[in-house]
Amino acid sequence: MEAWQIWVLVTLSLFVAEVFHPVFFFAALGTAAAIATVSSFFVSLELQLLVFATSGLVVFFAIRPSVLKYIYSSKETKTNISAMEGKTAIVIEDIIPESNQGRVKVGEETWIGISMDSTTIQKGERVVIVKAEGTKLYVIKERKKDG
Repeated sequence: MEAWQIWVLVTLSLFVAEVFHPVFFFAALGTAAAIATVSSFFVSLELQLLVFATSGLVVFFAIRPSVLKYIYSSKETKTNISAMEGKTAIVIEDIIPESNQGRVKVGEETWIGISMDSTTIQKGERVVIVKAEGTKLYVIKERKKDG
C-alpha cells in the first residue's frame, strides 16, 4: 500500500470518528491528514509526518477555536410560545384591562390578549406581542410608522 492510500484511510477514519464525537478534534486531525495526503506525492515519509504534525497544530490551535465558537454560539433559537415575542397580532375581541378580556389572532391561532400598558385595545387593531405566558399573550399597540 502506498503512502497516499494510508493517508486517505487515516483521513477518512478521523472524519468518521468526528461524527461520533463532534468536538472538532478528530476533524482537525483529519484536515491535517488530508494535507499530508497531498504532500505524500511530493516529499518523503519523514517530511509527510512533519507536514501532518505542523498542519495539525495549526488547524487545532488557529482554526478550531473559531469553528467551536461558530458551532456552539450562545444564540438561542426560540421555539414554540417563546417565538411569539416580537410578532404582530390582530385584536379579534376588544382587550379590556379591567376584566382581562380580549382575544388576539396570530396566524391561524387565537389567544387570550392582555394589555401590558393597561389601555383598552379595540377590535381590528394591530398589536405587538411583548410576552407569552401559558395561553396568554401580553401585548401593546403597534406604533404607527411615520412614512
